[in-house]
Amino acid sequence: MSDSPTAGGAEDKKGRPDDRQELKADIEQTREELGETVEALAAKADVPARVRGKAAQLREQATGTLGTLTQTVREKAPQLREQATGTLGTLTQTVREKAPQLREQATGTLGTLTQTVREKAPQVREQVAGPVAKVGQAVPEPARRTVARTGRQATQAAGRRPGALYAAAGVCAAAGLWLWRRGRRRR
Repeated sequence: MSDSPTAGGAEDKKGRPDDRQELKADIEQTREELGETVEALAAKADVPARVRGKAAQLREQATGTLGTLTQTVREKAPQLREQATGTLGTLTQTVREKAPQLREQATGTLGTLTQTVREKAPQVREQVAGPVAKVGQAVPEPARRTVARTGRQATQAAGRRPGALYAAAGVCAAAGLWLWRRGRRRR
C-alpha cells in the first residue's frame, strides 16, 4: 500500500482523503494492539520470568508482614514486661506473707505428730512385746537371740525415733512369723 496515486487515485484524493488517513490510523492502531498482544503472549510464555515476578511479589508481601509483626512485638513488649514484673512482684509478696503462717502450721503439725508418737510408743511397745514373747518361745535359740536383740534395739529407738519403732516392730514380727512357719514345716 503505497501513497502513490492510482488510476482511481484522483477520485480518491478528491472524494475520500479522510478514508486513507483513517485506514492508516486503523492499521497503526492494529499494529500497536498486535504488538501488545505479542508482548503479553511472550510474557505468559516466559515461565522463569513469571516465577521470578511471583517470588518477588511474595517476598515483598512477607517482608511487609514481618515488618508489621516486628512492630507489634515492639509495641507490646514493654506492656508484657510490666505485666510479668507486676505478677512476679505480687507472687513474691504473697509467698513472703504466707511463709510464716505455713511454717507455723507445719511446725504445729509436726509437734502434734511427735507428741502422738511419743504417747503411743509405750502402748505399741506393750502390744509388740506380748506377741514377740510368744513367738520367741516357739523359735530356736539363735533366732530368739536375734529377735530379742532386735526388740531391745526397737525399744531403745522408740524413745529417740518413734518411726524406727514401727519399722523394727514390723521386722521382728516378720522374722518371728517366718521362723515360726519354717519350724512348722519341719515337723
